[in-house]
Amino acid sequence: MRFHISSEAGLGSRSAGLGSRSARLDSRSVRLGSRSAGLGSRSARLGSRSVRLDSRSARLDSRSAGLGSRSARLGSRSARLDSRSAGLGSRSAGLGSRSARLDSRSARLVSRSARLGSRSARLDSRSARLALGLPAWTPGLDLRYNNITNCGAEMIAKLLLETSTFTDLNLMCNEIGCSGAEWLAKGLQLNRTLKTLRMTGNKIGNTGGMHFATMLQLNKTLESLDLGDCDLGIQSLIALATVLNYNKTLKAIDVGRPILYTIQEEAIVHMALMLQVNQTLQELHLEKMAMQDFGVQQLCDKLVKNQSLRLLDLHCNQISSDGAKSLAELLKHNTPLKILDLGANRIEDDGLVYISEAIRYMNDQLVALSVARNNISGIGLMALANALKSNKTLTNVYIWGNDFDESACLDFANLLKAGRLKSKRTDISPFWIDGRVYLAELAHGLQMSYYWIAPYGKEDDAACNANTYLLKEPLSSISQIDIEESIDTSTQLPTFTRAPGRVTAPGPDSRPRLRVPAPGPGPDSNPDSRSRSRLPAPTPGPGPDSNSGPDSRPRLPAPTPGPDSRPRLRLPAPAPTPGPGSDSRPRFRPRLRLPVPAPAPAPGPGPDSRLQFQFRFRSRVRIWNIRSR
Repeated sequence: MRFHISSEAGLGSRSAGLGSRSARLDSRSVRLGSRSAGLGSRSARLGSRSVRLDSRSARLDSRSAGLGSRSARLGSRSARLDSRSAGLGSRSAGLGSRSARLDSRSARLVSRSARLGSRSARLDSRSARLALGLPAWTPGLDLRYNNITNCGAEMIAKLLLETSTFTDLNLMCNEIGCSGAEWLAKGLQLNRTLKTLRMTGNKIGNTGGMHFATMLQLNKTLESLDLGDCDLGIQSLIALATVLNYNKTLKAIDVGRPILYTIQEEAIVHMALMLQVNQTLQELHLEKMAMQDFGVQQLCDKLVKNQSLRLLDLHCNQISSDGAKSLAELLKHNTPLKILDLGANRIEDDGLVYISEAIRYMNDQLVALSVARNNISGIGLMALANALKSNKTLTNVYIWGNDFDESACLDFANLLKAGRLKSKRTDISPFWIDGRVYLAELAHGLQMSYYWIAPYGKEDDAACNANTYLLKEPLSSISQIDIEESIDTSTQLPTFTRAPGRVTAPGPDSRPRLRVPAPGPGPDSNPDSRSRSRLPAPTPGPGPDSNSGPDSRPRLPAPTPGPDSRPRLRLPAPAPTPGPGSDSRPRFRPRLRLPVPAPAPAPGPGPDSRLQFQFRFRSRVRIWNIRSR
């Protein structure tokens, strides 16, 4: 009974579970039915959509078929155009080759015409120069002393960019300002041929100097730059000195007469520091810079290590004896310095004594020294003369403008007479009045024609511009002055070189005359005879006095005795024919130093023995060379 009741309860609970499960299944089936209904509606929508897509694809297919037919037509048309363009291309290729041939032919014709034009231009310029008496070709352009302004400087700068023939350009004393200097500096940055530029006297100012300093950083061909009297400032001087620490091509620079508003000499200090580094600069012009002894000391301290500087120009400054002492210490180191210009300073006697002691035994490099206009008296000049007796390398000495006493005049006259100094290498010439020697000025110097050209003689005379020749090679430069001096003492007739349009040779009546005083009681009997050349009259021997014959030469006439008979020697003139056993050679006084052979026993002279007188003019003084044959 109890088991039956429990089984019924289990069946009831199981049937209840099955009922709930069937209920769940029924609800799930309901959900599935609704979902299948939704899927059916969705499939219906998809079907309608596929129908629409099919209709659309059909329309697209028909449209693509139309486009395909159209593209076929366009392809056939493009094929026809391609064939036509191929024909045109072949035709244009033929025309192009023909035009290329014509172009090459025209280029050859143009180049040929250019060559012919340049040749005709050269011929025209050469003919014009020959017509004007100028050389056929000059590498320089000389435009000094004109009215060239900044516009002209711009044109010159463009010319420097276009041409490659100019090596020298002289624009001295024009009206070029800072903008013109800027144009020239820009032109020189790309120029590779110009070696010398002279801007002296153009007021380019401090700004123009800065432009040129910038140019020197890029230019590698310029060798000489002259910026003297250009109103440079302290900034441009320092900039130039800084650039020269790295520039290895510039050999000469002139920065004279700047506009400085300081007395500390900063520019000189920078120049001295540059000289310690730079080993290519050969010329340095520092004139008119108000340099004092401190600046000279700075330069000398740094120049001891410099092995390239050959010329140091310090004229027109404020250097005293202390600065000269520093220069003497520099000379004792025997540096390669060859030319030292100290003109127009105030070194006085003490300074020249210091320099003389230095060059007497401890320097064999200096060849030119200028101490003109330094308020030097006889003490300093005599010290220099004594130093020249020991020093054999110092050949050019310029001392005019100092206080010459009798002892100094006598010492330098003896140096000139002995041949230690030559007239072409100094600016003095001795002359005698009443038995006393004086010194006269000669137009010789290191750089005489800086702002002007001499009206007589050559433009670049070696005696007037010794700097140009002394800085060249020894075999070709120093000998140039000696060659010109030897021409003056040659045996030819005198010739004169003057400016164009002047007389170039003496006339037939311009022959020099030699006064020969007659024998008398003594040379002091006639006071007028002391200023003339005193020559004793030759003693004629017995024989005929005739100059007739096929071999007639200038002869010396026999003097006629009398109280005031001084016969004049003219060319030609008869000469006495000595008889046998007589000695008719003229005897001269030793003070004239004339090369006359000493008398020797010889047979009587024949009819070919005669006197030949030759005359030359030399440095404003007439010199007579008398030879006996």
